[in-house]
Amino acid sequence: MGVCAGDSLLSQVSVASPQLLLDGTPVVPGMSGADFVEWTRANATLDGVFAFAGGFAVEHRSSALEDREPGGPIPKRVHVSTYGWDGVAKRMDIPVPGAIIGVGDGMLYAVDDVSASGSHIGSPRIRVVELPLHELR
Repeated sequence: MGVCAGDSLLSQVSVASPQLLLDGTPVVPGMSGADFVEWTRANATLDGVFAFAGGFAVEHRSSALEDREPGGPIPKRVHVSTYGWDGVAKRMDIPVPGAIIGVGDGMLYAVDDVSASGSHIGSPRIRVVELPLHELR
C-alpha cells in the first residue's frame, strides 16, 4: 500500500497479515462467478482503505463457504487492520460484522447484513454498526 501526499509517494506499507489470505493462485480474467467465490475461500480481497486523523484502516474479505446454509447467501469473513501514517501497524485483523462503508466522527461504519445471519431470511434488513476508531488503534 502506498502512502502519498499529493503526487509524492511518502512510503510503502506492507498490509500482510494472518487473515489476509493469499495462496498464490492468480485471479484469471473472465473466471466464472462460482470460480471467483471458490478463489476467495483461500484468498482475500482488499476491499477498502479508509483514512482518518491518526492513520488509515485497510479492509479485507474472504468467503466462509463452510458456514453457508444450502441456498443461502455466501457468508464473508471481514477484517480490518489499522496503521499510523508512519506505516506502523496498530491493530491487525480485527473482525468486523460486514463491509466498511465509511469513516467519520471518530468512527468506522460497517453494514451488518442481518438477513445473512439467518434470523431474517427473505427480509432485506441491514443495520449500520459504528466501530469507534479509538478501539481499533
